[in-house]
Amino acid sequence: MTSLVLGFGLAFDDLYSDAGLARVDAAFADHLKDADVALYNRLMAARGTPAALAEKDASQLLIDIGPHVEDFI
Repeated sequence: MTSLVLGFGLAFDDLYSDAGLARVDAAFADHLKDADVALYNRLMAARGTPAALAEKDASQLLIDIGPHVEDFI
């Protein structure tokens, strides 16, 4: 039986392990960086210091990332 293969060189089994989820996250980060480096930089800054991000800015970041998540999926 073959495993379902997802885009970006990922496998369905990646969704069920910490290491696999790290690969999914890295693939999304690469995808975002290629599509919009400024948005990628905002996400990385927010991840680095989440407490420094105002709630409104966090909400806007999620809204701005949404279309890229859709493209990635």
